[in-house]
Amino acid sequence: MSRRSAVTSADREAFIKAQIISVHKALNKNEVPLKQKHVRVLIVGTHKEKSSSVFWNTISRIQLEKNPVLTWKFCHLLHKLIRDGHKKVLEESTRYTQRIVQLGNFWQHLHTSGYGLSNTSYCRLLVSRIEFHKRNATIPGSLQLSEAQISKMVNADVNHSFELSIEMLDQMDDLLNLQTTVFNAMDVVRWSSLVPQGQCLLAPLILVILDTSKFYDYLVKIIFKLHEQLPPDALSGHRERFSGIFRKMKKFYEEAANLQYFKYLVSIPTLPSLAPNFLQASDLDTYQSPQAYLHGDSVSESDTPPDGRSIDESLVDVSEPQTVQPEETAQSSEDPRDMLIDALRRDVDDARFNNERLMNEARSRIEQYENRLLQMKHENDHYKQSVDELKDELERIRAANAESERQAVDEARLQDVERKAQSSEQNFQKMKSAYANLRQEHIEALTKLSNAQKDLAASESERINKEEAIRTMERKMAEAEREKSLVEEKARGAACSVDDLQGQLAQCQVDIEVLNKTIEDMKENSAKEVSELKDKNEQLQIKVDEVNRQRTILEEQARTATSSAGDLGTQLSAKILEIAALSEQLERTKQNSIKEREELNAKIEEIEMRLREVEREKNLVEEKAANASAAAEQLEAQLAIKVQEIVGLNERLDALKVSSTAEVELMALKIDQLELRNAESERQKAMAEKDAKENAKNADEFRTQLIQCNANIDDLMKASCCRIEVMRETSTTQEKYLKACVQQLEVSLVESLKEKEEIEGKQRSSTERLTQLNAQLSECSSELDSLKKASSTALQLDTACEEEKEKSAKQIGDLKTQAAVELRSAQQDLFSMFI
Repeated sequence: MSRRSAVTSADREAFIKAQIISVHKALNKNEVPLKQKHVRVLIVGTHKEKSSSVFWNTISRIQLEKNPVLTWKFCHLLHKLIRDGHKKVLEESTRYTQRIVQLGNFWQHLHTSGYGLSNTSYCRLLVSRIEFHKRNATIPGSLQLSEAQISKMVNADVNHSFELSIEMLDQMDDLLNLQTTVFNAMDVVRWSSLVPQGQCLLAPLILVILDTSKFYDYLVKIIFKLHEQLPPDALSGHRERFSGIFRKMKKFYEEAANLQYFKYLVSIPTLPSLAPNFLQASDLDTYQSPQAYLHGDSVSESDTPPDGRSIDESLVDVSEPQTVQPEETAQSSEDPRDMLIDALRRDVDDARFNNERLMNEARSRIEQYENRLLQMKHENDHYKQSVDELKDELERIRAANAESERQAVDEARLQDVERKAQSSEQNFQKMKSAYANLRQEHIEALTKLSNAQKDLAASESERINKEEAIRTMERKMAEAEREKSLVEEKARGAACSVDDLQGQLAQCQVDIEVLNKTIEDMKENSAKEVSELKDKNEQLQIKVDEVNRQRTILEEQARTATSSAGDLGTQLSAKILEIAALSEQLERTKQNSIKEREELNAKIEEIEMRLREVEREKNLVEEKAANASAAAEQLEAQLAIKVQEIVGLNERLDALKVSSTAEVELMALKIDQLELRNAESERQKAMAEKDAKENAKNADEFRTQLIQCNANIDDLMKASCCRIEVMRETSTTQEKYLKACVQQLEVSLVESLKEKEEIEGKQRSSTERLTQLNAQLSECSSELDSLKKASSTALQLDTACEEEKEKSAKQIGDLKTQAAVELRSAQQDLFSMFI
């Protein structure tokens, strides 16, 4: 029965479901390359369905704008379908070019990831590629052409060849622009080709290598042919563009050859040192086509089917049993031993292929894990370096904080000393000027007092003289009594003025007591402020102790991070030793498999020798027909022996398969253990990163607390300065009040001096009156006897008056002395308070 492109309804439903599942599994958000098994299922599906409608219907339900990795994998998958899928993929993809253009425009502004510009460049490449195949339908998506097709393309019409070469140059530009964008993105994000993220970004470049090698080969042949048909000047633009493409392509191949990721996946061709010289036709004879192919491909380029028949004709349809033609059965039934030998050979080849495949897979897995361990080692070194940098940063922060604290303390002390010195100097100058003023005023008051005392002494001497004259005069005068009565009244007025002075002195004493009380209140307020400052200083000391405790905790966490980094290094070394042991075990397994392979080859050679003997015996049987029965029995006996040997070989092959399977399972188990250990190391690495972040966070908190402490200290200094200014203003007010009191005392002294002068004037007028009385006494001597008693009484009154005057003068002196003493004590208290 012929092969069909469509299947039954149940099979078709299962087929469509498998295609949809493969699309969703291939397009995931994980930054890893596409899995080949999913891609293979989709490629085979396009050949079975002879269409890509299932693929595009599934893609239309996926929102590729959600994640740039989805878009990148979609572009890679579409590129593979264009190359290896059914020829209908190109025709059907033409309807979706606008969707691809929108997708590329969506990601062109993403510069924070390595996939933004790469997606834009890849979408532009795919659209250009689809349009190229639409215009050149004879060129398949895989770019595989037979020699006849290449010759036909090269020898086509000149205009067509000219346009085709320009389009191929455009395709080369798009492919090389994509690889340049990918390499720039790898440099920006600093990814290695050994990590899954880097491999995901580099995976489409394998297709770029395959495509550029084909386009390069076709371009060289077409441009050489054009130079045979056109003048060189008309093709100067072709030569310039090809030279630039050659340089970029050579650089790309050299960089790709140095990447570990490409070594086991694709064979990268080596370009010559110089580009072909199209002006010399002889260079075409020495030209060699670059051969780029995937590792593991069992079909060479010469074995690929031409474009005249589809690739699906070469695929094996496992869904339908193969029917055997009767003629083939008749031919194979002629010699069952040949069939048995062929089957045995196929089993041996399958076993050998499976063994090699398993060994290759194990080798690739081990290489991947070695690369992963190497990456983890680099990451561990990076984290160790980060921890060391954090330690250095912490030490620098501590040193800077200590230095800033010392500088802040020194500056604060210096500012305090300067402020105190300035305030002391200002207070000293004020007190000095106030003391000089008070001293000058006191000297003036003493001078006035001494002058008053001198005048009083002179008046007293004159009065004594007058009293002596009056004692000598023993005359009786009527008017003397009246004058003396006036003198007594004046004396009483003087006594009243003395009482007023005593009242003013009492008021001054009360004011001085009020000043003393105000000074005591100021002292109490200053003591309270000092106690508050002490409390705040204790709170600051508590905060400093808390900061020191946090600093100790940070140091302990840094030591813990260092010890954990050391543990990670120890675990990495242990894993390296385990990998070495696995490598040795793998080498032993290789040697055993080689030995078994040699034994199998020897046995196969022995079987072939025996088969040759059987053929010779078969010829003898045909020549000797008479002995046919005996020879037949002998052949049956030999055949039975060989069947037993074949059964033994099959058993040994089964045992070899079981042992290989067991070894593979053991290696898979060990690989799983390595994966678990890798996961543990990843967890420890994450813990180390978390500790490092916590250390950085604690350092930031410590820095913030130091800044807050400095701000609090500045606030306290400002508050202290404000209080000192208030105290200074209060002291200035009190000083002004004292000056007012002194001025009042001076006014009182001036008034008392004025009253004394009035008394002295009255005494002078009384003296003049006494002179007149003396004149009258000479006339009234007759009345002297009668007036003696009155004179003695007047003398007593004068004595009492003089005593009253002395008392008033003494009280005035005492008041002045007491006021001076109180002023001096108040000045000393103010001076000590300011100091």
